[in-house]
Amino acid sequence: MKICVIGYEGSGKSTLSTTLGEIYQINTLFLDTVKYQENKVLSNEEIEEEIKLFLNINKDWVIDGNYFLIDQKRFKEADQIIFLNFNRFYCYKKAKERSKKLLKTDLKTNPRIASFDSSFKKWILFKSRKKKYRLNYRHVINQYKDKVVEIKNIKALNTYLESLTK
Repeated sequence: MKICVIGYEGSGKSTLSTTLGEIYQINTLFLDTVKYQENKVLSNEEIEEEIKLFLNINKDWVIDGNYFLIDQKRFKEADQIIFLNFNRFYCYKKAKERSKKLLKTDLKTNPRIASFDSSFKKWILFKSRKKKYRLNYRHVINQYKDKVVEIKNIKALNTYLESLTK
């Protein structure tokens, strides 16, 4: 099974990806973790190399993250693309909860998501929802419509997960 999980910040991509990796017993690649390494931020070219290496090493996988301009091969190879299309207020709430949790642990894991500053709040509520970003999601959905699962709320997510464990 090859799965890509995409969606807005705070929608639960990493949590879902971890769960899917456990259900299917397959490796998971978190693109934010690749990009934001402990003492540096990787370039798009370096991220693309990491993705290619991951795809070459793993027969089955889950890849978590948007990065639409980097390595389209993952979308082509995926058996399923899950789009977490939750509303901005849910995403805001979850991102805020996550930042509080991370502040209590290790900020080095991902300083971008650990910081819940005003620019990140604006990103979640407004900037990430601009037309140019929504079009990235729509492009993937339209190009791979036969393998896209769009999930719009937590009830639909729970129904989806229950269907996998039956």
